[in-house]
Amino acid sequence: VSAATTTGWTPNAVFSNTNAVVTERRRRPANGDHGVGSGWSTSTEALTIKNRGTSNWNGVLARVLTRQHVRAVYQPIVRLIGHHVTGYEALARPANVADDGSVDEFFRTARQEGVIRDLDWLCRRAALDGARGMAPGAFLSLNLNPDALQDADADAEALLQLLEAADRPAATVVGEVVRPPSVVDVAALMRLLAPYRQRGARLAIAGVDVSEEPFLLASAEQPDFIKLSRPAVAALEEPAARAFAERCAERAARGGPVPIAEGIELESMARLVVASGIQLGQGYLLGRPAAMDREGRLQAALAPGEAPA
Repeated sequence: VSAATTTGWTPNAVFSNTNAVVTERRRRPANGDHGVGSGWSTSTEALTIKNRGTSNWNGVLARVLTRQHVRAVYQPIVRLIGHHVTGYEALARPANVADDGSVDEFFRTARQEGVIRDLDWLCRRAALDGARGMAPGAFLSLNLNPDALQDADADAEALLQLLEAADRPAATVVGEVVRPPSVVDVAALMRLLAPYRQRGARLAIAGVDVSEEPFLLASAEQPDFIKLSRPAVAALEEPAARAFAERCAERAARGGPVPIAEGIELESMARLVVASGIQLGQGYLLGRPAAMDREGRLQAALAPGEAPA
């Protein structure tokens, strides 16, 4: 560990010099390899893209990693009866990408280039920085990178350092993850996620539909939230999907995980969600992803290339 890391270290150093601290203090792989190929490097200047190719996302990714040009937008999670905002999901956007634009290819490129962890860390920092004005009673949902679950204890500890630097209690944060195909069931996923819960964060499993129900029921350890996928919500007119949503709501009433319906884009969809007994929802009808001002208000969504005010 360098002298810069062993002397004068404070939580603020984690926040302002993220990559160096992560590499040298919290995230060094067991084999000692902390180069770009492992997803970690000792400084932002050392970050490079291995295969630039012809994709525009390669150039965007290089600029984001070397200049840290990534911002956070927030989509509200709303109590459908009363329209009270209970939380926000933080979403990352590189420069010149609309607030509500798709970045799937951007993150796919980062994974292919072996720098997904570096990008993930920058996104977390941006999410916490941009949410400083968020209402105290709301929770902040941060997407967990499935790759980080390979070393979840180190990742959870590093996240805790960022939370301390941002002066955000872990209890106000929800770690959100989609079950990776390599994880056979919810019980196994909850074991992987245990370090985050042990440090005070709550947990959400996203992308849930009726096919996940047997896995949920078989697990003694349950998440705090389950997020019903967009297709599951869009199918609520069908008896099987509606019955699944109703069972989720019933389990929540008995102390089980609280369901959140994703992808609500029409009033008719919102009515079906409410009729199923699910109380929380998220989607364009309820609020598009947008930046948050210092008072905790969401700003108007930006178009591609438009600079924040």
